[in-house]
Amino acid sequence: MKNLLMVVFIGLAGMVLGAEPYVLYVSPTGDDSNAGLSEQSPLRTINKAVGMLEAQSDIDDVGGKVYLLDGTYSEEVSQYPLTDNLSNTAVVVTHPISVEGFSKDASKVKVKKLDNKVVYRQFLLNHPQSAIRYLTLESGDAGKNPGG
Repeated sequence: MKNLLMVVFIGLAGMVLGAEPYVLYVSPTGDDSNAGLSEQSPLRTINKAVGMLEAQSDIDDVGGKVYLLDGTYSEEVSQYPLTDNLSNTAVVVTHPISVEGFSKDASKVKVKKLDNKVVYRQFLLNHPQSAIRYLTLESGDAGKNPGG
């Protein structure tokens, strides 16, 4: 019985350690009322996808990925409570989440500020395991605030 319990415990530990990260898809032609679980039903905004992932209770354990399908993205300033550190930031990531161009070709995925909007940072990565990959940032203005 003791050996059986040990095998069950090791099996459960392996399931947690090997858990796959959450994955959501975003497209400039998507819809934020979609589930975002596939290329065929993507969300429209990066903020919606990041917010959905950050709401998961086990996000710090399994992490998450937001795949951006080809196109150009313009995000409103984040809806996070504005402080000196977060104001004028389009997307704020506070958990182990990566935002990546799905095609892995940075020239096909562009993130730029909305016209006539003050956006100092396109992204604020506020977790050591968060990342952005395979995309091009355009029209950022670091101003007095570092970031792009």
